[in-house]
Amino acid sequence: DDKSLSTDENGPPMTSDEATKLHFDIYGRKSMLEEIADERMTALQREIGRIPQTERAALLKAHQNNPVLFESSAHTKIFLQSSSSSEPFDPKEAARKLARYWTKREEMFGERAFSDGAFTSPTYNDYLQYYARCEKAVLDCELDDTMRSIARDYITCVNTTKLIALDQVIENHAEDSAAYLKVVQRRGVIMSDEMKLLFLKREDFFEVKAAARIMAYWKFKKLLFGEEEYHKDVTLDVIDTDRNRFVRLLPETDDSGRAIMVI
Repeated sequence: DDKSLSTDENGPPMTSDEATKLHFDIYGRKSMLEEIADERMTALQREIGRIPQTERAALLKAHQNNPVLFESSAHTKIFLQSSSSSEPFDPKEAARKLARYWTKREEMFGERAFSDGAFTSPTYNDYLQYYARCEKAVLDCELDDTMRSIARDYITCVNTTKLIALDQVIENHAEDSAAYLKVVQRRGVIMSDEMKLLFLKREDFFEVKAAARIMAYWKFKKLLFGEEEYHKDVTLDVIDTDRNRFVRLLPETDDSGRAIMVI
């Protein structure tokens, strides 16, 4: 259960962010409470898009000044959690309350209402959650164009910055990335940005860790498939028919529905 993930007999208690990540690593999904929070956040953002532009202008301004506003703001969390068995969560009313809050705040403080000191300092996990939410938002047809545009801009900004940083790390560690660089130089094979992003996302956008995983990937691929083959795309058909390799994709999945590969 979630409680068993929150403490460590040999060390200090885990933070809530660490417990969240560990739960996902073990079960392959978020906890029930987190899934409910995600559903409510999605419903809230959809309702914000339905509020007239003049009534939500201050809220959108706050969101543009602080992209992770919905993840880190104490006021947003209060509105999301304000429900009971007798009064279920009402996303429409929560959206209107949040819009009114920022309108009144702007009326009282002017531009100071949107200054950096006015926002709760977000955690790194807040940024990760917001990125994941943005990926869903750009595909959500029920969100209005403004909210989807903000999500697209944030994803583009993060991807561009992190891809540049990742390439720089790889170039600065030429000896460790020899297998990858050799493929690029001799075979003309270049990893696409989409593939690099898979490694970045797996390492929570820490470019140094992502670079290390990429280097390990090419080294291990060369070990498994040899000098003449490791630069090629390896499909499941190749793995299944190549009897000389000790690699098998099992027909079953684990309890969370993930594929099991035996090497």
